[in-house]
Amino acid sequence: VHGDYTKQVMAHSNDNLHERVFSTDSPEAAKIKEKRMEIELTKLNAYVEKNEGSVPSLRRFDYDSNTKALTYIYSIGESEEFVIHLDLKDSYPFLPPKIRLEPKKTFISPYEMQDITLDDILEEQWGPCINLCNIAEKCGEFLKRFLFCMKGSKEASISSMQKFFMFVKKQNTPATNFLFFISVAILLRYAIGLAGYSGINNPPEYGDYEVHRHWMELGVNLPPSQWYQESEQEYAYKGVDYPPFCMYVHYIMGLVLKFLLPQAFELNTSRGFESEYLKFIMRSTVVLFDVCIYVSGMVVFIYQFCKNLEFSHKWCYIAIAANMPCLLLIDHGHFHYNCVMLGLCLWGIIFILNRHYTTGAIFYCLALNFKQMSLYYSIAFFFFIIVRIAKDSKDVYRSFMPSQNESRTIIKVFQYLYCVLKIGGLAAIVIGIQVALWLPYIVNEGSIWKLVLQRIFPVQRGLYEDKVANFWCFVNNFVKMRNIFSQKSLAIISALLTIAGSLPSIWMIFKNPNNKTFILSVFNVSMSFFLFSYMVHEKSILLPLLPFSLLFYTYKHLYTTVMLFGLFSNFFLLRRDLCTVPYFAILILTAIVSYSYESNYIATFNKEEAAEYTRSTNWFEALIKKIIISIKRRYTLIYIGTVVFITVFHLLEAIITPPARLPDLFLVLNVNASFAVFVVAWIYSNMLMYILSLIHISEPTRRYAISYAVFCLKKK
Repeated sequence: VHGDYTKQVMAHSNDNLHERVFSTDSPEAAKIKEKRMEIELTKLNAYVEKNEGSVPSLRRFDYDSNTKALTYIYSIGESEEFVIHLDLKDSYPFLPPKIRLEPKKTFISPYEMQDITLDDILEEQWGPCINLCNIAEKCGEFLKRFLFCMKGSKEASISSMQKFFMFVKKQNTPATNFLFFISVAILLRYAIGLAGYSGINNPPEYGDYEVHRHWMELGVNLPPSQWYQESEQEYAYKGVDYPPFCMYVHYIMGLVLKFLLPQAFELNTSRGFESEYLKFIMRSTVVLFDVCIYVSGMVVFIYQFCKNLEFSHKWCYIAIAANMPCLLLIDHGHFHYNCVMLGLCLWGIIFILNRHYTTGAIFYCLALNFKQMSLYYSIAFFFFIIVRIAKDSKDVYRSFMPSQNESRTIIKVFQYLYCVLKIGGLAAIVIGIQVALWLPYIVNEGSIWKLVLQRIFPVQRGLYEDKVANFWCFVNNFVKMRNIFSQKSLAIISALLTIAGSLPSIWMIFKNPNNKTFILSVFNVSMSFFLFSYMVHEKSILLPLLPFSLLFYTYKHLYTTVMLFGLFSNFFLLRRDLCTVPYFAILILTAIVSYSYESNYIATFNKEEAAEYTRSTNWFEALIKKIIISIKRRYTLIYIGTVVFITVFHLLEAIITPPARLPDLFLVLNVNASFAVFVVAWIYSNMLMYILSLIHISEPTRRYAISYAVFCLKKK
């Protein structure tokens, strides 16, 4: 039947092909439609018999051949039922049928039925390969997920967080919903800010809070050429060790804050200045940057790339991803501006996924010049942009040269020229931005730019300062690497290990450069940097956690565990800053909220589905799929183990005093446990990316009706 349709489709190439082919009254077309519908109804009848007894179950269906109307009747419990009406027009299956939901009797709906579309139920874009059985199956899953089918039924329950957003949806418009969410986000950040900060009441060392205040002081009182030229004694006191764009931002903030509190930014005389008012206005700058750059980027990402999510799901996703627990406590507790770097990287990801490579590269350059830790993403960004431009050159050629008669040489030359021009223009813009940001240090006499680079990359500090949950601290338990190798040798070894850990992601980007593999590669590469690179700080875990948050649906069976351990690995840092109370509050809140949301959507596999999923001629591929299924099935066990371990750790750490010969006992245990979780997440992510790399589906740049129908079939 589909073959007959394909012949008719290929005979017509204009945009209204469904009107000219599938709405025709010719006997041949009518016969094809009747045959296809007969086959689908037979399969649907078999589906009804197979799923008898499930809750909710498709009790029966009615089809009117005259009006082309199909009705699904689902049984909910003993006396309740739910009816779904489908209007199958002549354009079906190439255009989606209209749907209408009709609750019966005492059936309770948590939101307005007229707002539900077929895309909400299918959770994917309509394609001609979707049939009536698929719709019936998705409708059953829809009733399980979103509706109160049976009071107290575990299968039909939804989280309290979703109920809350459902209530919000009834009361407000989208604009007021957004304002409400932003208000709650700001309140949460200010609440965390009531605790202590890095270096509070700790002269003369102080901490990161004093670092940023001092940089504002330098910015408003010295010209840019002198920001990095303090004496060695000055450098020992909070010298600038971030790239120039970060100092430009501090200069602008310093101008505003000096107007509000002049005595806090007087050159040299304001060192160690502390007051509640200064704390409030500096906290406010972090909140402002966080909401305007990071939170807004997360909202745009989820609304743009998760369009098929229902309203309450979408805002639950935003509430979890935009309030990354580790970022909240490090930026608004410990005190930092990581939200600026992560927000700029997030906007870069958004633009690159939309094929705006130049704009995405500009945002990434700004992030890289704000904080050098953005280098963690460099390999993934670079290779994905190059490969996608090469792939796009084929679509561009087809759009200009629809004829298939050209020789392969002409096609290759066109693609080569397109790639050279595109990549060359992109490189010129990136270099221009770098030159503009570094201009005060390039044109200045002397070698100031060398001093700046030495400050940004302080190799002399060693392999690591504090204990951090990475490979080098783990190995240090058994072998003292710093006593065996020189700093230069360790820097080379760490660079080689980092590149080796990133190679699988690079290879899989070349195999299948789509949106999901890009975000997976960003996570894999940044985690490789965190685990193996030189001079890693515990706060650097924020970089892998950003793409991890973007792929919540992919990582839903590990999300809570990795996020909790990301926060757990920073416990001793936060305790030094008197942020213990917000730490435990956010830890408990994360454990409850994320689990209550994601536990309803964990993919489960019965034996037949698992056997089908793991069927492969390649033993290695089959093994990886079995591991993925095993982790998904044991999600609840992993979550319980995580909560129990962290709870027991904190109880023992509060009760037991470590022996004198092992003063860092609990710190080492914290670091090693977190390292183990991060390694498992990294390996698991590489396995997921490997499975995705086996599927070659490229969405057409220009969505003609035929090309997009073929894409939908391949995707299915």
